[in-house]
Amino acid sequence: MGLTDEQVADDTSREVSNFTIGFLRFATDKLGANAESAGSGTLVKVGSIFGVLTAAHVISELTRHSSVGIVVFGGEGKLQKQEIDMKETEAVIFYKPENKERGPDIAFLRLPEVNASNLRATHLFLDLEELRARSDSDPPFLDWMVGVVGEWTTELEPITPPGGLTSPLRRKRFQALLGVGKSVGHRTENGFDLFDFAPNVPRPPSTYGGVSGGAIWHLYIEQLGENDYAVRGKRFIGVPFYELYDDKNALYLVCHGPQSYGQLSDAILSKWAS
Repeated sequence: MGLTDEQVADDTSREVSNFTIGFLRFATDKLGANAESAGSGTLVKVGSIFGVLTAAHVISELTRHSSVGIVVFGGEGKLQKQEIDMKETEAVIFYKPENKERGPDIAFLRLPEVNASNLRATHLFLDLEELRARSDSDPPFLDWMVGVVGEWTTELEPITPPGGLTSPLRRKRFQALLGVGKSVGHRTENGFDLFDFAPNVPRPPSTYGGVSGGAIWHLYIEQLGENDYAVRGKRFIGVPFYELYDDKNALYLVCHGPQSYGQLSDAILSKWAS
């Protein structure tokens, strides 16, 4: 006996959340200290080098700040406060902003040891070298997108610390989207492989801002019967970085493919060969 489509979605959400983070940009507004969605990323490693695979324009924005926040998923409603000291980070970046949707726009942010250690204790890091060595499985498969949707961020009731010695703490909920879709239009632009991802989301956001730097996954599925499925495997296949409208005025995402993160892996090894 296999899984229902709802169970497939739930299990996939739990699994990919182990690799997914959201970046937060700190600011101040009329309510005081604030955090805003600033992109998504996938936890990856190359040998003993741990960091985040994301879009280059996400890193370009984050490096303007002395510190940024990260939010992880899998613990519903759990209060989080984890920061990255950007002065302690290094990056490998392939980016030509003037090319827009034609790329490249992909990057790796090497995490400070304290952040890498904390995340390794609770989450998983994809091995980029192992991933590039795998061959693709045969269809059928479903394509899934994961990333933080900025406009879905909600303000929660503040909480007062025990003893009431400090002001109430502001809280916000950041939501990640796991949505099915279709990968099409595979091509090479400026020496990097790209493809388009067309989401099929029942209640889509008006913009996928915040999803940049997230992930596209192949989920290999065998249908055993009516609403009865078996998941035979999954594979990380790309990084979304730009949104456009098609001729039917529907949003789609331009993504880097496997060869791109292979090139990034080579550059990581070259930069930190020792």
